[in-house]
Amino acid sequence: MKRTTSILLIFALLFGMFTLAPVQVFAEEPPAAVVPEQAGEQTEPEPAAEPETEPEAAPETASHPVHAAEDFEFPVAEAPCNCEYVPVINISGGHGPLYENEKTPEEYSYYGLNIDNIKRDLLPGLESFAKTALKMNVNNSVNAAIDLLWNWVGPLEMRPDGTSVKTLTRIETSESGLLKNHADAWWWYWNRVYTFSYDWRESPLKSADGLHEYIQKVKASTGHSKVHLESISGSGSVLAAYADKYVNPVDDPDALSVVLGQSTAGGLSAVGELFCKNITLNPQALSSFTWVMALETSGFYAEKVLPVLKALYLTGIWDVLAVLFPYLSPKYIDRIYDELILPSYGSWPGIWAWLPNKYYEEAKKVMFEGHPEYYTGGFVGIIDEYYNKIAVRQDEIFAKANEKIKVAVMVGYGVATLPLGNTNNADGDGLVDADLASLGGTVALFDRELPLSYKQALHTDHNHMSPDRKVDASTCAVPETTWFMKDALHQGWYEYGTWYDWWRETPKGQDTVFDHPDNPQFVQVVFNETYTNLVFEHVQPEPLTFKKAMAWLWDRVLDVFRIFLGWAGRDMFKIFREPLFLRLFRFLRDEVKLLV
Repeated sequence: MKRTTSILLIFALLFGMFTLAPVQVFAEEPPAAVVPEQAGEQTEPEPAAEPETEPEAAPETASHPVHAAEDFEFPVAEAPCNCEYVPVINISGGHGPLYENEKTPEEYSYYGLNIDNIKRDLLPGLESFAKTALKMNVNNSVNAAIDLLWNWVGPLEMRPDGTSVKTLTRIETSESGLLKNHADAWWWYWNRVYTFSYDWRESPLKSADGLHEYIQKVKASTGHSKVHLESISGSGSVLAAYADKYVNPVDDPDALSVVLGQSTAGGLSAVGELFCKNITLNPQALSSFTWVMALETSGFYAEKVLPVLKALYLTGIWDVLAVLFPYLSPKYIDRIYDELILPSYGSWPGIWAWLPNKYYEEAKKVMFEGHPEYYTGGFVGIIDEYYNKIAVRQDEIFAKANEKIKVAVMVGYGVATLPLGNTNNADGDGLVDADLASLGGTVALFDRELPLSYKQALHTDHNHMSPDRKVDASTCAVPETTWFMKDALHQGWYEYGTWYDWWRETPKGQDTVFDHPDNPQFVQVVFNETYTNLVFEHVQPEPLTFKKAMAWLWDRVLDVFRIFLGWAGRDMFKIFREPLFLRLFRFLRDEVKLLV
């Protein structure tokens, strides 16, 4: 009973980490405000701001002013504009706060990482859960854990037909209208950035249509015939759906360029593991996950907490917990899924778009077993449409778009991914696997290198192997314009230092990973003292040191320990099916393969 209660505590912690990890933290100034997507009845739009006869001064509070599409009528440009400042549209990532009764005295925000939401939705349930867990009552602990987490995600529940239970919007307030003749304003360079926001729970196919409508408004308002598009994190699936419908089949698309920034377009293994009920822990990923938990990578976490997590890994304590973790009674696991995960994450088509293809069919069987209403209600049809039209063709979609417009991919690597499930120590940016975010790149496991005998998979005139021998970019969908950022966390960067300004304004064919000395394919991310401003340096080879050799050797000792631990912790009859010497042999064989 004590063990089960402890495991419940760990499960609640991991679920909380999963819900908070994707929250975007903007480097430098926040990019333009979020555009509202009304889920129900529309509010009355405000009148457009009248254009000034004199150029307005640049706003002092933000370098990228707010442009919220539904807060006001976009003014129509008096004439076409051919100035060099083509509008830039940022597509906001997933997991932003959603609002109920917006702009009324009864306004509530849900799922937002702010003190008001935490006090209202998490702290009361956390206190109740802690008291219940201390009493070692398993059933009551499960109830308290479900109640605690449901207070956070429950308001975002969707029905089996794909509609929202609550009428929610995703907006931020607008403070200004748009200039009709922006070329006359000296500060237009900064004022040309817009943000398209959407209800990230919905199918990316629907959100892509909303993006297309928003682009038409921006074009009409500015007089420009083209725009630049940049997605971040979860909006990669929206950009994929948009490219497939509004770029590839169109002779003259609206977009001049598209960027996938640390994108979930290729999937997210942690979602696949969660939806397939792979309830295990990854010890090595746990040892470094604080870098992502902290989000700002503050000095306290780096200096105080991270060493403790590493010590728990090196002593094998995380491994002991990982062995115990799956032994929570199946009836409690099923309750957690039926009462918590399925009505929240499992009911959001936008999150199903984050499943890597290899998980999809198995996840449907696991999540909807005993729930035929998701088939009859139409939900499965919604997620199948995206999977069959977009997910299985991600690489093809962006490779084809690259033949017509500029396409770039930014990938973070060198950080362990979420420690949930059989992630095999995947390397990434703390949330998204690097091989998936790069649309097909070959990436070594976290804290490992590609085997010494490994050669670049696709032989071209260019070298796409990283100097630290962790990545082969030749297998990416667009290898010439895919950048890998070492030690980059999953945060809401849109500019990537000075990289985006350079790449966006550089003609196609002169914008590759080989065309600028400061922007090579593999860059080391460097933070200043506030851990916010991004600076790139060249990735350097990692020399073999005594410390590194000893760390590798100790990891192998822990691997052997895991074999014995797994044998002791599981049903005894397994030793007859798979003798211990056979497991040791397989382990040694796999290690030799990794080395040579």
